[in-house]
Amino acid sequence: MAFAADGIAKNDSILVRNAEKDSWYLEVYGGVNHSMNENLDETFTHTWGLSGQSLGATAKIGVGKEWSPILGWRGNLVYNSNKGRATFYNKDERVYSFHSVELFGDITIDLTDLIGHKRKHNGFNLKLFAGGGGLQTFGFENQILNYYTKYSDKPRLNWGARVGLAGRVRVSDDVCIGAEFSQYFIDDHFSGVAANYPLDGRQNLMVGLTWLLH
Repeated sequence: MAFAADGIAKNDSILVRNAEKDSWYLEVYGGVNHSMNENLDETFTHTWGLSGQSLGATAKIGVGKEWSPILGWRGNLVYNSNKGRATFYNKDERVYSFHSVELFGDITIDLTDLIGHKRKHNGFNLKLFAGGGGLQTFGFENQILNYYTKYSDKPRLNWGARVGLAGRVRVSDDVCIGAEFSQYFIDDHFSGVAANYPLDGRQNLMVGLTWLLH
């Protein structure tokens, strides 16, 4: 183990220290999502059941900073390919695709600094986050009109909230490999079909790189 000029111990180029607040950081992530819009699973309506018809792609660029070792914020520009289902009254169903560009702001809670603030190594970090933002939809296919629902395939600005967990492992002083899972709650017109349930939903699973901007 070696020591830097400021007295902070180093081990294999990864800083070893107690809890401290993160400086600015940049995230570039990509992965898959699972849409929960309008009976995407053939067995369940608005449930957590996973269906191969409901999977899409996602990517994001994010920036963030901590106010303290526990609390912080981040902003995210996110792209998603989404799935929806429109249904005739005679049960003739078809899954369709559409896209969204999203801007979300999150509050972060650093669980590793909250629970293990006396730890000797900060190579791993786990954060809980929650936030909200806007989701602009576009690129709807020529949809099937649902006999019982309000329907529109026009581009629309929607509002939503999300919660999730984000973990990262530091591989150098400046770079981390990370993963995050999030659950979205979006107003019901997001998929273009407004049914009896008040919300649409989606889960996102992403992996990527974080750069620590000291």
